[in-house]
Amino acid sequence: MRLRVVGFVVTALLTSSVLAQVPSEIGLREKGQALNEADLTALFSGRTIVHRNLKTSQEVPIYFAANGTRYFKNSTGKPFSTPWKIGGGKRCEASTTGAEVCMSAYRVGSEVYLCDPRNEGDCVWLITRSADGDPDGLKP
Repeated sequence: MRLRVVGFVVTALLTSSVLAQVPSEIGLREKGQALNEADLTALFSGRTIVHRNLKTSQEVPIYFAANGTRYFKNSTGKPFSTPWKIGGGKRCEASTTGAEVCMSAYRVGSEVYLCDPRNEGDCVWLITRSADGDPDGLKP
């Protein structure tokens, strides 16, 4: 019985620690700089950006072609392409289900966070790498 309680406490502490690393959009507005359309275009257009999910540690490379198409692979390796654009101070893209999702982006020091409105105010995506072109071969 005591082992279960200890295991629960350790699990709860680890879960809290992971969740504490995920900033809120309100917190980023206070301590960071919102990226404008020019910043977003320079950051994404014609570049491959690796996004890390701060809740799961999953990393997703996405190539944002200058023609408005983004290329990536799902968790099983299946290639996808969907439209993307910059508008209203956000990066907008069609999800794999076809619904448009527009994300705010904030710079805090050298880090850039993306806030997906589907994550209830949490900004779970951190950009971990960016490169010109498509060095990962995401575009078929």
